[in-house]
Amino acid sequence: MGAAGHCLCSAVLFMTLWFFTLILFSYGNWLLLRQIDFKAIFIAPRQEAFGLKATVAQLQEIEELLGAGLLPSSTHWSGLEKLRAPWGRLVSESIQELRAQGGAVLPTLRRLKQLAQKHSELQKEAQSKSAQALAQALIAGILVPVFGVVLYGLLPGISERPWLWFFSCALAFCSSLIGAYWMLRMADSARWAGLKSKERPSVLGVQCAGEHLLALVRAGNPADMAWSHALEFLNAISPELGLEWGFSVWASHDDSALRAIHSPARRLLVELGWALRKSVQAGVMDGRPCTDRVETALRSFGQDLQALIDRELSVLPTHILKPLFIFVAPAILGLLAFGMFLAFAATSGGFNAL
Repeated sequence: MGAAGHCLCSAVLFMTLWFFTLILFSYGNWLLLRQIDFKAIFIAPRQEAFGLKATVAQLQEIEELLGAGLLPSSTHWSGLEKLRAPWGRLVSESIQELRAQGGAVLPTLRRLKQLAQKHSELQKEAQSKSAQALAQALIAGILVPVFGVVLYGLLPGISERPWLWFFSCALAFCSSLIGAYWMLRMADSARWAGLKSKERPSVLGVQCAGEHLLALVRAGNPADMAWSHALEFLNAISPELGLEWGFSVWASHDDSALRAIHSPARRLLVELGWALRKSVQAGVMDGRPCTDRVETALRSFGQDLQALIDRELSVLPTHILKPLFIFVAPAILGLLAFGMFLAFAATSGGFNAL
């Protein structure tokens, strides 16, 4: 009776420890899933693509009306304010300033439409180049469950310990999910040249600020006043970047601060602001319009950004091997080794040792 009671106590203790281990394991997975920003990876790109498509369509409609010699209705002008940020404010304020000063609206509309089209094409090209990484992440996520089911049907002895095999498959599956999530994060980061999620709106924001600067100068505003308004526009999107650009057109830049920025894409955003400010300074000093210099700086920024994204995407297949070897491959090999151990124990009568 004493031996039976001792065995019963050992079984209860084992089941209790197993139960709390399962609870802690589930809670850890829940905390991990809470840290995963599924919206930024799967939903946000589609929403932005849809917003860019609507922006291009609305600007194209107004451009065609003006090109045909017709005046857009008030509904067309008011519809510009409802565009997805930052397009609504950029287009509405730029067009309103041009209309108030009697400036030409059509050139600015074409530039804004080209900017939206270029940004949309850049995103589509980046997504197509990172499709291989996304496919590898998907395969890594489903490979462990499929492999576990196959081993369950092939190896003898595993069916005699289904809960033990299920728990080992769950551990391997969580490991493969971590690797898949890591791969998704790497692909998402490569599409934005390594920028963090909170910094990514600045890519479009700095170009919109440059286009707003051009529209204000073309409307007849002094270049230094146009710079202040453009910085107010950028400050609503990225206050930190607005400070680095400098609200005063005569502010001096610190090269040591630029060298301290480790991210090449972030450094590119700051350099664009300094190039635009130098263009405005030169325009104020010599008394000539700075539009050509500003257009050149914006064009150069777009080319440098494209080259930076292409470089990140070119090395992505190599970088993505790290999560494969750290999380996915050990999970599959460990599952195979444990399955063979269970099969060996069952065929040799070694289950009593388990």
